[in-house]
Amino acid sequence: MRNVLFAVLAVLLFSCDKDTDVAPNSMPKTLLKLAFFDEFATMPLDSVTFSVPKENKTYTLTQGKSFIEDLPKGIVEARISKKGFVTQDYKVDFSKRDTINDNIVMQYDDFILDVPQDSLFATKNRKSFSFQVRRNAGFKIDRPDWVRVDTSGSSKFSIKIVVTILPNNTQETRQGEIVFTKGGSRRIIPVTQFRKNSVQTAYAKVNDVVSVELEMADEFIGFPRVERLDEYCLAQVTYQNVEGKQIDFSNGCVSTLRPNLYKIYLNNKGGVDTVDFQVTLYDKKIDLNVYREQMSDISALGSSTHLYYLDKERKNLGVIDRETFTIVKRINLPVTPKKMVYNAFNKSYYVLSNDEYLRVLDMQRNEIVETILIPTDPVNDHPQSPYNIPDRLHFNQDGLGFMVTVGDNISGNGYRVVKSQENNKMEVLVEFPFSNTWDSGVLPNKKDFYFNDAYENAHYTWSASTGKSTKEFGRYRILNYKNWAINDDNRLIDYYTKADLGARLSVYPIFLDKNTERFYGWSSSNQQYFLTQLDAKGNVIARIPGYQNDMLLSDDGKYIYIYDAGNADLYQMSTEVFNGRRKIAVK
Repeated sequence: MRNVLFAVLAVLLFSCDKDTDVAPNSMPKTLLKLAFFDEFATMPLDSVTFSVPKENKTYTLTQGKSFIEDLPKGIVEARISKKGFVTQDYKVDFSKRDTINDNIVMQYDDFILDVPQDSLFATKNRKSFSFQVRRNAGFKIDRPDWVRVDTSGSSKFSIKIVVTILPNNTQETRQGEIVFTKGGSRRIIPVTQFRKNSVQTAYAKVNDVVSVELEMADEFIGFPRVERLDEYCLAQVTYQNVEGKQIDFSNGCVSTLRPNLYKIYLNNKGGVDTVDFQVTLYDKKIDLNVYREQMSDISALGSSTHLYYLDKERKNLGVIDRETFTIVKRINLPVTPKKMVYNAFNKSYYVLSNDEYLRVLDMQRNEIVETILIPTDPVNDHPQSPYNIPDRLHFNQDGLGFMVTVGDNISGNGYRVVKSQENNKMEVLVEFPFSNTWDSGVLPNKKDFYFNDAYENAHYTWSASTGKSTKEFGRYRILNYKNWAINDDNRLIDYYTKADLGARLSVYPIFLDKNTERFYGWSSSNQQYFLTQLDAKGNVIARIPGYQNDMLLSDDGKYIYIYDAGNADLYQMSTEVFNGRRKIAVK
């Protein structure tokens, strides 16, 4: 009789309730239609909760709407619950059909434990929830190992339950359930603890301000807050796009050597989460304080794999591996080095010091292999203070060296040639007048030499083939690229025709990337210095605020090396920082 009554009720519900149970307008991928009755099959239930834990979805089914559309194909594991009835697990298989009708009978539950059964949410941090609830019996507790449940009975019919979610040190969001059981009765509290949100990808564009584009690993709720962490900088953060996982903002107070540090405050269902992020313009750094050293005369010395520097206090030549950006060797020298010079003709390294000798260093044996006495000028030198201390040395493509010399406590210069083709034979150049050399080098023909007078507006050249010198008014810095030179007005010109090739360059010192014909150097505006990139016409491409530190451009134009003497730090920075939007490494 009971089965017959159940069948009649089922037929009535599914065939006669068309006015209240509205079917979908179009055929869905899957359709589950359910009817719910109490355990005596005498009373349809007004509403139940239908949840799919794996999908993190919950539906409320009523007599007016007792169907669910678009459940996953295959086997769906769900849970059906209603206050006053025993929660039951439910499984339905859509692997062979798309539409399923079913009747659900729910048993009355005499167990009282009024814990909330909505999900508990937490950030990655430790979080506690406390409930004072009614109960009418004891119970067992099942929980994940990252959840602690403490109980204290305040009376026979009341109990305090404290749920503590332990810190999440994993890289994944954790989901679980706290299950209170008595016989076949269950009370289930879903628990979700989010992983720490993080920056998934980051892009930055740097100029007078830094513009940052962040994609977070997880979506956030509401509007995040970005805070600049810098005691020297209170520049305002301006937001451009905040939606879903994306946070785009800009901020001033940029510096070449100081990282831009930020703390991002985000909300998820578990509360406020924080993410630390930084935009660092340089790639690598060497802290010389560790070695108690001071660098000077940083140069490449003809190498594409190493950098070299002098530590004059300790009489060391330091060698830096460019790839690892670490100091890999120190060569102790017998004198205080003033400058190092590389001669590509004989692949030798020359040490200039404050005495009357020029020394040749064997970089493999780490020792001086030749010491050459610099001859005095019998015509022009003062007997007590001859110009026989090396100050500058340049070699042309044929291995001939042009040396500018100084005297001890005397102004002016002398000049010598070093013939590396003839075992470093030295000769005095006697035809130059008294002068104070400001700059010197090799001319664009890679054979002849020049120097500029520091006091007189004059430019001298010396021919390696004829041994004759010439003088003209004006001073020029040769760039060793095409016939390019910089005149006294900081204009780019053709050295031989003196024709202007571009506008006045606004940077100094001037470093040229010969691969892209772009210039680098320090410029200033409103008492602020900028590391600036220019094109060959003198137009500013990009600039970064900073301090006017010593710098060196690598021969391939890929890196700028900046030495902060005040903090004894050497930095390597990619020139890609000037190329607009670029990807930032996420740590």
